[in-house]
Amino acid sequence: MGIVYVAYDPELDRKVALKLLHPARVALGREGEAHRRLLREAQALARLSDPNVVTVHDVGEYEGRVYVAMAFVEGRTLFMWLKDRSRPWREVVRVFEGAGRGLAAAHAKGLVHRDFKPDNVMVGDDSQVWVMDFGLARPAGEQSVATRETGTPSPRSDALGTHVTRAGSLVGTPAYMAPEQWTGGDVGPKADQFGYCVAFWEALYGVRPFAGETPAALAFAVTQGKLAGTPQGRRVPRWLARVVRRGLALRPEDRWPSMDALLGALSRGQGRARLWAAAAGLGVLVLLGAGADGYRRYERARKVAACEGGGRAYIANWSGSMRERARVGLAATGTSYGAATAEKVLPYLDAQAEALRDAWTEVCIDAKVRETWTEELAARSQWCLGERRLELESLAEEFAQATPTVVREAVKAAGNLTRIERCRDADLLARLPAPPKDPEPVAAVHKTLSRAATLKAIGGYDEGLALAERALDAARVLTWPPLEAAAQYRVGELLGKKGRYGEAEAAFEEAYFKAMEIGALEVAFEAATGLVYTVGYRRARHEEGLRWGRHAELLLRTFAEPEDSLRPTKLLNSVASIYKRMGNFDRARELYVRVLAIREQALGTNHPQVAISLGNLANIYYDKGDYETARRLHERSLAIREKALGLEHPDVAMSLNNLAEAYKMMGDYEAARNLHERALTIREKPLGPEHPDVASSLANLATIESATGNYDRARELDKRALAIRERALGPEHPLVALSLTSLAYTHLATGDNEKARALYERALAIQERVFGPEHPRVASTLNNLAEVHRIIGNHGKARKLFERALDGFESILGPEHPHLAYPLTGLADVALAARDPASALRLAERAVVLRAGENASPEDAAESRFLLARALWDAPVGKGRDRERAVLEAQTAADLYRAVTGREKERAEVEAWLATHPVSERGMGEARIEPDAVRPAARQ
Repeated sequence: MGIVYVAYDPELDRKVALKLLHPARVALGREGEAHRRLLREAQALARLSDPNVVTVHDVGEYEGRVYVAMAFVEGRTLFMWLKDRSRPWREVVRVFEGAGRGLAAAHAKGLVHRDFKPDNVMVGDDSQVWVMDFGLARPAGEQSVATRETGTPSPRSDALGTHVTRAGSLVGTPAYMAPEQWTGGDVGPKADQFGYCVAFWEALYGVRPFAGETPAALAFAVTQGKLAGTPQGRRVPRWLARVVRRGLALRPEDRWPSMDALLGALSRGQGRARLWAAAAGLGVLVLLGAGADGYRRYERARKVAACEGGGRAYIANWSGSMRERARVGLAATGTSYGAATAEKVLPYLDAQAEALRDAWTEVCIDAKVRETWTEELAARSQWCLGERRLELESLAEEFAQATPTVVREAVKAAGNLTRIERCRDADLLARLPAPPKDPEPVAAVHKTLSRAATLKAIGGYDEGLALAERALDAARVLTWPPLEAAAQYRVGELLGKKGRYGEAEAAFEEAYFKAMEIGALEVAFEAATGLVYTVGYRRARHEEGLRWGRHAELLLRTFAEPEDSLRPTKLLNSVASIYKRMGNFDRARELYVRVLAIREQALGTNHPQVAISLGNLANIYYDKGDYETARRLHERSLAIREKALGLEHPDVAMSLNNLAEAYKMMGDYEAARNLHERALTIREKPLGPEHPDVASSLANLATIESATGNYDRARELDKRALAIRERALGPEHPLVALSLTSLAYTHLATGDNEKARALYERALAIQERVFGPEHPRVASTLNNLAEVHRIIGNHGKARKLFERALDGFESILGPEHPHLAYPLTGLADVALAARDPASALRLAERAVVLRAGENASPEDAAESRFLLARALWDAPVGKGRDRERAVLEAQTAADLYRAVTGREKERAEVEAWLATHPVSERGMGEARIEPDAVRPAARQ
């Protein structure tokens, strides 16, 4: 795409390489595309400063053509270097280590090369290795990084973020492209790793790993994972072949976690090779008089071997009987998906055990062989690894004694094991207080905390909370502040799971300040993140929650995180949930997309956590009224869970539930009912009829029955759900209040107003105690209680409650949120009953505007328009009366009701009004107040 010139920079007295847009591009009319490519390359490279990446000095234009000034490299491409002669494997590894470090540096800056191949690597005459030609690079995690793109430039000025490939074309060089590049999937750092390993294989064996005479044949081999055979006569160690082969795995999640992990495996493999070479040659070296040098090499190899043996011993419990006991325990629970769950769980546990072994080995080598770590730093790292090992062993023990509840949560718990990388972060470890001299009491508390964390992961909140509180008491006696802060945080987590949000907030605050005081920044970050969700979402103090988010973000910046770190995702999710609650759906969506990209990059596209992210994103579209997009995303989430967890796993029921709600809002009540019934069947089988999740399915089915006018059936389902929740969660739990409001709705819809009033009042009392007076659920119940008083004719009481609801919604959600239409509609109705149509008109107009958006349901929009019609008809002459518009609004309301199943009664009411209010009466007679209609309360 360009010509590269050798040039001279007189200011700095150095040669540079100038890449100038090829004039043929201009002649072909493609200068815009090439212009963007060169700018992208320049921006990508300018963001990097690494010995293994070609440096960009400057970028500009010359006679309308873009140029990039780069470091001048005297040497040749890797392709030419390999073509020159056959290279021994050690020489190949040295060069590829340099190239790998360059890619790792790019990934650390959030960049993906997307076209790694031997022609894009330079080997200098001084043997230095550089990666170059980032012309196809894009920021890692950016949406729509698939290989087939639209070619439409983004309006952003950042050239690095624009799409430059014409419609239907492929980004990358086919021989080195990853499967996801062929299939149009998300292209992240794992795609670079694949291309790197294709080139590595080619360098080692002289042939490429995937054969194909045509692009179609090559694509088939790559996307099916069909490796070609290795030629005879090439001496490549088996360990090296395994390292490269893993990088060629079909699924991104089966490749190395990162380029750093791959490079670490190369380093360890070479260390082992040197060990055997030194051991084999020691006797000969001594006999030849080179004993001193040989002994030094032997001694170093012996220390490396000792560290590797220690690493294997470190996970001996897992490698021995523990793994098999965990598998047997999960499979023996009698659940229909127990054996399948065991097979899905073990790879996560194996990977954690391998990471523990490798990290322990590397710490040992750093301290005793390389001598780059002090003994104190190594001790801190081993404390950290000890916590991770306890977590693994505790979870494995739970699996060995698994119950159906444990099986249900097993994959999620295994996938959420704390990552090991933090235990190798020297900067982070250096900030921690020194471990205590007597480790035994502290280890006992750690073991208790680890068990509490495991119980939290598998849903055992009561027992987990009791253990965490016991650990906190013990930590206070030991007076080791890091342990006390960690225990306080765990208590807060479990209190939140129990719905005791006020106590959880206090515990998180205590953990945060204790951790900050002693420099335990990891615990401080986790506690601040817990406060974001508890304060900002659960307790609806949005601005305060977002402030805690800023504290957590500042702490996050102090950590040296790998590019695929999952640590930020919990914080991003919590902040997104606040913006969602505030009605800022665009900001929430942006954050959920970021979390999805991180999880797909780190965990692969079929991980259960990816399914959770898809569900969160779908719920944003649901709240915005884009039910079709919500449906598609929920279906993707469902497919992942069915594949990862099995068809009968309770988490599959969660996706079925969400998908059903999308169908309900699209008016397909039959599809929604079928999905909810399937979810109920899945939940009842392993959980039994008294589980809170079963109650949730019953309550969701009740909403379908209510929506279709089957109030008796809805009331029966709501009663069952309420009874289960009261028994399982206690009478003061927020979910009990939710059941009370649902049951009140069915009583109100069937005319039993007093029962509805009593139920709403009880629900309101629970919600005010749990959430405080300013919370969306409190405002919603106030609105519904006001509706009861309006219906029974107590208009003064109704007005006060509606006003409180309106104030609550407005202060929490802002003046433009659609939820404000509920109390506005109620206040307009009360104003009509009080013969104040002018006030009713003002309130109804505002409600109609709020419900004109895409996220309003047809029945809600119809309700506000019919109310506006009545206000327009009854308004005094000169004060808003417009009877022609009144009839049009009523006709629109009738059409909206007609499009919704189960709203025949409301539609008939509107049509009856139209029959007695012909437009020919416009301007005649006095304003007439229609009798109040029974209008079901807003259900949220």
